[in-house]
Amino acid sequence: MQGQSDLLRIEREQIGLLVSALNSCRYCIAKQNEVLTSLGDEKLIIRTLSVGSLEGIDCKRRPLYEYVAKLTLSMERIRPSEIDAVYAVGWSDEAIEDAVCVASLFGQLNMLASGLGFGTSIPSAIRGEDVHGETASGEALLELADQAMPSR
Repeated sequence: MQGQSDLLRIEREQIGLLVSALNSCRYCIAKQNEVLTSLGDEKLIIRTLSVGSLEGIDCKRRPLYEYVAKLTLSMERIRPSEIDAVYAVGWSDEAIEDAVCVASLFGQLNMLASGLGFGTSIPSAIRGEDVHGETASGEALLELADQAMPSR
């Protein structure tokens, strides 16, 4: 998430938050809130993205985030006009590729976090332990995210 990209780091993290919200992954929503807060993102934008909304997103980012949202919720319904809208506001092929990679990565992380019980009311998850008594802080998921992003 910190490598070279046509997307700013804050934009990649916002996409991660949006995807996590659309997938209802409470653990990843909480972690992305922390990351975006530490990067100085506006609290209103964080709150908006945390519920899967794009209200208040600027006119350049909005088409890209709408594309990511549709890709997350119903990828089979993506149409050429939607990608055209992303190009129309000036995003490069590389930026779109990075956005798709971030969305894909967070979709997988959401599945892992939810499937392993992070952010649930399961008592062992609250204690930071998995069912085998091992630490389940989620740091491994965050390391995986950094390693999985392509470097340019």
